[in-house]
Amino acid sequence: MSGLARISLIFFVATMCVSVLKRNEMVCERDTMSLSCPSGEQVYIMSASYGRRSTRLCTTGTIQSINCHSWSSLPRVSSACDRKSSCSVTASSSFFGDPCYGTYKYLQVVYTCASWTQEHVCENSTLNLSCPSGETIIIGDALYGRTTGASVCPHSSIRTENCTASSSLFHVKISCEGRNSCSVAATNDVFGDPCVGTYKYLEVQYDCV
Repeated sequence: MSGLARISLIFFVATMCVSVLKRNEMVCERDTMSLSCPSGEQVYIMSASYGRRSTRLCTTGTIQSINCHSWSSLPRVSSACDRKSSCSVTASSSFFGDPCYGTYKYLQVVYTCASWTQEHVCENSTLNLSCPSGETIIIGDALYGRTTGASVCPHSSIRTENCTASSSLFHVKISCEGRNSCSVAATNDVFGDPCVGTYKYLEVQYDCV
């Protein structure tokens, strides 16, 4: 899968979330957006768009297009803000790229404040996540591999404690994000084998919104 296809797919999955707790923010081009959450909670970006889709917002500049969206919006804002108690992002083409040269743009972000729950299963088991009726899963982080010793999923075959499948978060998001419940197999068939000969586990941080 290409990088652009991956970004587009993650953007689609993230916008599937429906939450009464979601917060909407908007700033005009060259202004700075500040996001924050209460103590003990962390920012989770649900959707983001830098560009222009309306003539009614940020009207002090030239508007040549209203079909304008930077595909770097979600990954850039997510990278700057996810899992932080507060963050700031400037709505600028130097940060997002310029999706419509000559048009005065704005940044719109939908986010929620998450309090993560952590679950794990050992290799060759299945992780099952579920939320109460009317709520959906968001994924804060995921790791398939091993970053601890025998305290988690003890086994006689542990050759390394520095092992993470690069596809961990991507695969768990695709399987679980925006759903009421999901199941993910902790296997090399799903994630690849990041450390041959080491007994691994799948560890996921999630919340229900």
